[in-house]
Amino acid sequence: MSEFYHSISESYDQLFPYNPVQEEFITRNLMSLSGKKILDAGCGTGSLAISMGRKGARVDGFDLDDSMIAAAKAKKPQAIDVNFAVGDLKNVNQNYKEGMYDFAYCFGNTLVHLDNSTEVEQFISSISEILKPEDSMLAIQIVNYDKIMAKRVKKLPAIENDKVFFKRFYKHLDNGKIDFLTTLSDKKTGEELKNSQILTPILVEDLMDIAAKYFPFVEAFGSFKEEMWTDGSFHTILLASR
Repeated sequence: MSEFYHSISESYDQLFPYNPVQEEFITRNLMSLSGKKILDAGCGTGSLAISMGRKGARVDGFDLDDSMIAAAKAKKPQAIDVNFAVGDLKNVNQNYKEGMYDFAYCFGNTLVHLDNSTEVEQFISSISEILKPEDSMLAIQIVNYDKIMAKRVKKLPAIENDKVFFKRFYKHLDNGKIDFLTTLSDKKTGEELKNSQILTPILVEDLMDIAAKYFPFVEAFGSFKEEMWTDGSFHTILLASR
């Protein structure tokens, strides 16, 4: 994964720009960002973390790719309490202190890059340890793999702007995993960057069952506007709280 994201780091903000709906979701559930301690797991180039930092949140963000972290650090204003570091979903509790965060999130379909459900549970367990024992939350956003698997979806909508064209395809494998095939085209140079990444599709019921082991309250939504999850939703958004 890291090699591919390293190669697209310069185009990342064009492909996945800051999405205010994500921040609104977090703010609505926290009531206020001011003074809240937040962890961004898989922060990319840090746009969401930086925006929340501007509103008084104290944010730590990590990503597996060092070029993403370099880009995040380069655009972060010095005056805000936001910190970025290279890190791995597989060892969150080794890098962050127990019981210190009000809110943790893992957005951008990041979680499915883990190898299996055991690693997914290890991540959620680790997050539960670093969250405060009361009044804290974990949010996860992935593509709705119930829909992807049931309908054998073979592609996601392409992403296009005036600089790049990003095509995304799914190849369903016999072992139940998905080969995520992408082509990033530079419209100016004509250069194409192709990649293959194995993903572990996570169904909503399985994700909720894992989270329920560590959090007393677990909900699933179909969007960041907290619309009801259905098997036709594009997203699966988990909100686990205590």
